[in-house]
Amino acid sequence: WAPAIGNREERSNTPISGRRQIIVISVDSVNKEDLVRIIRNAIEVIHTQNMSSSTGFVLSTSLTKSEINSLLLSGGMLPTDFDAFICNSGSN
Repeated sequence: WAPAIGNREERSNTPISGRRQIIVISVDSVNKEDLVRIIRNAIEVIHTQNMSSSTGFVLSTSLTKSEINSLLLSGGMLPTDFDAFICNSGSN
């Protein structure tokens, strides 16, 4: 699996305010495996569209920050693959 928005250096050199596009992945499920699969599939689809490093990602869920971190790591993704998180359905 490769990040859809370029390598780490490209992402760190392009702050969210410099992104041409921001894609919000808003997803919730009782099943954590489903969440990982949905998030990964969304990013893979965007990756196949050859989006450049000027595309940013925001992940919105009902999970807490620590739950999101654990979920992403368990699915082989990194929290740094995203520009921002909307946690607890927007309360964080």
